[in-house]
Amino acid sequence: MSRWSPQYPPKDPPQGAAPVPGDSVFAPHAGGGNAPAPQSDHAAKSVAAPPLPWIWLHAAASGGTGPLAELAFRLLSERDDLCVILTHPPGVPPAMEHPRLTAQPDPTGDANTLGRMLDSTRPVAAVLTGAPLPTAALNQTAARGIPVTLANAGRPDLPKRWGLLRPSARGAVARLDRIFTVSEPAATAWCRLGADRDMVRAIGRMADSPGALLCNEAEHDALARDLHLRPVWLSVGTPEAEDEAVLSAHLTALRLSHRLLLILHPDDPQRGPALHSRLAESFDVALRSRDDPIDSSTQIYIADTGGERGLWYRLAQVAYMGGTSCKAGSAFDPMEAASLGSALLFGPETHRFADSYTRLTQARAARALPSTAAARIGKQLGQAVSDMLEPEAAATHAAAAWDVVSQGSEATDTVMAHLLWRLDGAGESA
Repeated sequence: MSRWSPQYPPKDPPQGAAPVPGDSVFAPHAGGGNAPAPQSDHAAKSVAAPPLPWIWLHAAASGGTGPLAELAFRLLSERDDLCVILTHPPGVPPAMEHPRLTAQPDPTGDANTLGRMLDSTRPVAAVLTGAPLPTAALNQTAARGIPVTLANAGRPDLPKRWGLLRPSARGAVARLDRIFTVSEPAATAWCRLGADRDMVRAIGRMADSPGALLCNEAEHDALARDLHLRPVWLSVGTPEAEDEAVLSAHLTALRLSHRLLLILHPDDPQRGPALHSRLAESFDVALRSRDDPIDSSTQIYIADTGGERGLWYRLAQVAYMGGTSCKAGSAFDPMEAASLGSALLFGPETHRFADSYTRLTQARAARALPSTAAARIGKQLGQAVSDMLEPEAAATHAAAAWDVVSQGSEATDTVMAHLLWRLDGAGESA
């Protein structure tokens, strides 16, 4: 897996930035130690730009990547003089992409890996979310003078006899620069654990959007013109086990809206050509990887390219989260679709995104399909697509989705303001 954002790996490192992970900044060079690779004579004569400062954002397994992905998005949008490294639970990288964002799996379980990362990036500040507190990481950041903020903090998970652990707990809490909690009771609990009241502030939950996926605006405008205001629905990350159900749903929905287009995004882009060959027997099909045009007769557009989900979400009024009606579960955070205006449909297999689906459903921004029976999914999904494509319903669901995504915006801005204060203070003292 690329340690740059998996959607759009940049061709070159950001101007003035420290070397990127692909250049082996987190591993010793062949000659041993951590010395930089030899430069050419031409490079040696060049005046190197000063490195941009880094901010480290770390999401523990229980915290999810959404709040920190949104924080990273805002930091990088607000300032062009910093880089962000976001470390995440294995297999759960952030959906967003940015040329000054580096993402890599959680390094806190290995002291050497973590040490190389900290020494290579030398972050001016760090933010932790989730539990438990990574004590070893706090020791290493303290040794390097890196201020650490705990954000989105609920009540600390304490054992019944937590008083026996008071000395070690106080030691860990003392290494924190600031604690931003989701509630006043949580703030009180952290103070009981040894935090000074002045360093604890209840600000509510941070925004839980994974960061807006980018898209090529020229491509979007061209495809939107080709669609001529046709209704569009998307099945994103569709596993082979759900192909028939999605096609059955499209047939059902076509009976009520003959101009309807399905954007079929397979879980594996390499399935695209075979899908095209099979579906062309029954539908008018276009293939993205072949640059097929969309015309008025196109019924299914197979989106078999990587890194373009942001484009498909923007074009579709309704998105079905593929994999949620079979054991696979969805590979993608539903918040990434909600943040771009898609009303959501999903099955019962919500897996690690269960909390996000619950929030969206409670806000009436998403609709659950009740059955996993293969014979019933297609009909249920097709009827649900038709219902949600009604203009008033689509607008209502999209507005509700945006409300959910934007909740916690003030809390995220508070954390960002603290980090930028730290960043500017580090610059003045440099």
